[in-house]
Amino acid sequence: MKAISKIDAAFNKTVDYLAYTTGAVLIFIMLSISTEVIGRKLWGTSIVWTLEVSEHAILFVTFLSAAWVLKKNAHVRVDVVLVHLGIRNQHLLNMATSIIGGLLCLAMAYWAGAKTWDQIERNVRFLDAIVIWPIAPFSAFICIGYLLLGIVFLKRAYSHLKSQDEPPEDEGAA
Repeated sequence: MKAISKIDAAFNKTVDYLAYTTGAVLIFIMLSISTEVIGRKLWGTSIVWTLEVSEHAILFVTFLSAAWVLKKNAHVRVDVVLVHLGIRNQHLLNMATSIIGGLLCLAMAYWAGAKTWDQIERNVRFLDAIVIWPIAPFSAFICIGYLLLGIVFLKRAYSHLKSQDEPPEDEGAA
C-alpha cells in the first residue's frame, strides 16, 4: 500500500505542477497580447509571433489543466437530478459518470497517442508566421491531458465507491 500511496502522491504533485505551469502560461499569454495591442496602437508595430504562440499555448493550458480542475471539483456541474437523490444514490450516480468519463478520456488518450505517433513517423509539420513547427508535440499535449483526466475520473469513481459503503452522517448518529 505504501507504493500506491507514493504513486498517488507523485501523480497529485504532477497535476498540481501542471496547473501552476498553465497559470504561468496564461500570464505569459496575457502579457504578450497586451504588449502586442499597446505596441500596435502606440508605435504602429506588431510582434509577429504573438498570435501563433498564444494559439498553441491555449491548447497547452486547456488540456494540461483539466485534470487539476476535476481533481479540485471546480468544473461546472448540472446537479438538477443529483440534489433530489439520497446520499447513497448520489455516490452511485457520481461513480457511474466518473467511470464513463474516465473510460472515454482514456480512449481519447489512446487515439491522441496513436495520432501523435503517426505524426512523428510521417514528420508532419505546419507553417506559422515565424517557423515551421512539428505537430506531434501539440498532439502530445492532448494525449497527456486526456490520460491525466481519465486517471482523475477513475480516482473519483473509486472515492465514490468507498464513500458509498459509509453510512450517511445522520444515519450513523443513532
